[in-house]
Amino acid sequence: MFSKSFSIFVFNKSKLSLCANFGNVSATTYYAGGIVGRNYNTTIISGCYNSGEISTAAFNAGGIVGLSAYGILTVNDCYNTGTITSVSGGIVGKSDVTTNINNCYNVGIANQYIYVT
Repeated sequence: MFSKSFSIFVFNKSKLSLCANFGNVSATTYYAGGIVGRNYNTTIISGCYNSGEISTAAFNAGGIVGLSAYGILTVNDCYNTGTITSVSGGIVGKSDVTTNINNCYNVGIANQYIYVT
């Protein structure tokens, strides 16, 4: 377990497409995501999915993105089937910025409070 955990870390303007995560992602504090743990800039994520369990000891867990802190986040044609264990969202755990979620769905189980979906 890591204090902050993610499959992919996004810092600069990025485009991610056709990504999948099958493994479990766990953080001892906060922000964990199936595809992106923490987004720091304008990012477009398309055609991605997560089936792994996502968990944090605190908050900001998402099936696709754990936390988006800066820039604009766009998530297109993505889905989550994994269980999320923490204050969480099926697609995005928490976003402090403009976020566009298009044609996405979550069928995974969120075990605690829903923060943002």
